[in-house]
Amino acid sequence: MPKRKLRKTIEQANNKFTVYKIGTYEASSVLAGQQMRIFVDSFDSLEKASANYPDAELIKGSTYREPSLDHLPDEPDEFFEADFY
Repeated sequence: MPKRKLRKTIEQANNKFTVYKIGTYEASSVLAGQQMRIFVDSFDSLEKASANYPDAELIKGSTYREPSLDHLPDEPDEFFEADFY
């Protein structure tokens, strides 16, 4: 299986510069196809963040995306019915 490529970003919020890895959830995830955002590190300055993660892209704003669960059924799987416990 090929290794998934994740891009790194630096985002400023609350006087901190936070590094994230951004990618897409794989088909086996309940969030398949949606954006995945993983916290990596946080710094007090852009200079420190850039020095530690020179391949990261500085982003204006935020890459955060609210995950959607609209594709899931409203009813629980039969696994969760009382007979299975």
